[in-house]
Amino acid sequence: MASPFTYAHWDSTGAFKIAIAGTSHYRAEIELISRNLQDTRSLAICLAYLVLDEQNPHDANAVKVIIGGKLVGYLPAGYAQTYRSYISELPRHVKHVSVAAAITGGLRTQERDYEYTVELDIPDSLKLHVTNEPMDQTVVRANGYAPLQPSIDGTYFVKVWVPTADINELHRSQRVQEWTTDAWETVNYYALNRQGIGLGFKLYELTKQQHATLFGGCRMFTTLILGEGRFATLQFSSSA
Repeated sequence: MASPFTYAHWDSTGAFKIAIAGTSHYRAEIELISRNLQDTRSLAICLAYLVLDEQNPHDANAVKVIIGGKLVGYLPAGYAQTYRSYISELPRHVKHVSVAAAITGGLRTQERDYEYTVELDIPDSLKLHVTNEPMDQTVVRANGYAPLQPSIDGTYFVKVWVPTADINELHRSQRVQEWTTDAWETVNYYALNRQGIGLGFKLYELTKQQHATLFGGCRMFTTLILGEGRFATLQFSSSA
């Protein structure tokens, strides 16, 4: 007789809607997983296990988030009870629940260290894949910013990570603005927020030397092309 399934996994939707809490307390552990170098922000897609913390003195509903055998934070308190209601419907022999996770941020400069963000791709339903084998725990890293790729029509493009899980937080024009100052060594690209106020969400950067080499003195128009999940395409052209 076959043994009952012990692993359950949410198939990734690419949305990564749930940001975990407490990551500032586990920076060293997250840094070992993301492996982003000095002056480089992280982007790592990996597998996270969700483990009930029945001994937590502060929250009876606490759920630990484990990546690579390391505690990296907790489900947010407002969501942990919802998660527990999900798994209460699973067969009792399911002992391990996993989900795709994205680690972003964590930029380290000489001036300061920025916080990491860990987001989980938990769908709004209890549609899990059950198996007797653990899921692949390979970490896929794309730390830093990928180089621009030329197209045959003279435009450039690059795949970027959208910093917000709520697409409604982006301005409906999906406009991208280029911004730099004399003090900065980079030219930065920001997706406007819903209100069109401030810089918005940073998507990409080029050094000023890269910008000059690629574009010279031309004014470039930048367009954000959204995909199915959190990855999108940033396209650069010399005309609107």
